Amino acid sequence: MPDLDILANPFLTEVQELIAHRGITHSIFFCIVASPIFGWLLSKLKWNRDVGWKSWSWLVFWCISTHIFIDLCTGYGTQIFQPFNNYPASLNSIFIIDPFYTVPLMLGIGCTLFLERNSSKRQLVNYIGLGVSSLYLLAGLGIKLHVNSVFEANFDRKDIAVERYMTTPAPLTSFLWVGYAESNDTIYAGLYSVFDDDQDLQFVEVPKNTHLIYPYKDDLPTQRTLWFSRGYYTVERHPDGLKFTDLRFGRSDLWLTDSDAPYTWNFCSSSARMKNKLPDSARSIPRLMLVPISSGSF
Repeated sequence: MPDLDILANPFLTEVQELIAHRGITHSIFFCIVASPIFGWLLSKLKWNRDVGWKSWSWLVFWCISTHIFIDLCTGYGTQIFQPFNNYPASLNSIFIIDPFYTVPLMLGIGCTLFLERNSSKRQLVNYIGLGVSSLYLLAGLGIKLHVNSVFEANFDRKDIAVERYMTTPAPLTSFLWVGYAESNDTIYAGLYSVFDDDQDLQFVEVPKNTHLIYPYKDDLPTQRTLWFSRGYYTVERHPDGLKFTDLRFGRSDLWLTDSDAPYTWNFCSSSARMKNKLPDSARSIPRLMLVPISSGSF
């Protein structure tokens, strides 16, 4: 239900989608208000009159609240305090798509489809799938504490004056992690696996180039992309203007090489905006477009 916010995407720009997704429908406020409303509506269905609206309301509440919590564990950012605050809260303990979490859950649900309705095994396999997935989800929080300690120790050993940092799981697993640290307009990116014997990490230095985007800091699309990236970005010059990259989503090589591997989450300002070809009334509104992930470049 919370992800129904994507139905608005055809009417939004790519930048506006960043704000709309995981917004009000992923908030504590929505969970509290929507649960009794949808519970009452479900209780009015002809085939559901044997179940009261309170029971339906609790079911809707747990469906929405657990959805919000799972999204909160990912790195995308979930606006759980809407409509009072749009801060994109994130625990950064599991990747958005992680088969180690999803597969046990889906197997448990899938098996119930082939078992008799009143079979005791039906409930058992569902509990096992839910239990394994939940344990993995909670384990991610514990793994993150260990990962943070490893990165903090490396910052000290390498004399990196960290202003702030974040760690996030690499795609599809909670056993491989990427860390990003900010220091003097530079982002230090490092990779760590919980199975590594050597905890001496190597960092790739990525200049943020804040000065390039500073002239456009008051433009609304720029503010939204800065808000979405939470400051972990880099800006580069490009023939069409400026290329804005959200570093949290990494590179195609997972920072394993020294080559200029393409980043996976990019925006680009329009050439018309950068060359001042727009009329005066529109020059304060740079057009930003989402670059397809598959291209990796412009």
